[in-house]
Amino acid sequence: MSGHIYFTITRDFIEGDQITHADPTDASLYDAYEVIGLSDKLFKYKSVVHEDEFLAKKVADDFTL
Repeated sequence: MSGHIYFTITRDFIEGDQITHADPTDASLYDAYEVIGLSDKLFKYKSVVHEDEFLAKKVADDFTL
């Protein structure tokens, strides 16, 4: 993270049961997000390119699917 911008890069892909390594020179595998909110309970961010918004919330330690 740099300032209020969060960066990601895709390093691998899962295809079936196989892990395929991504090309780190492929710029399409890099993403930048504006951090809208950050606390000990949530992380809200928005894609700089597509403006899609995402929200990650902390769940209880005993949470299961």
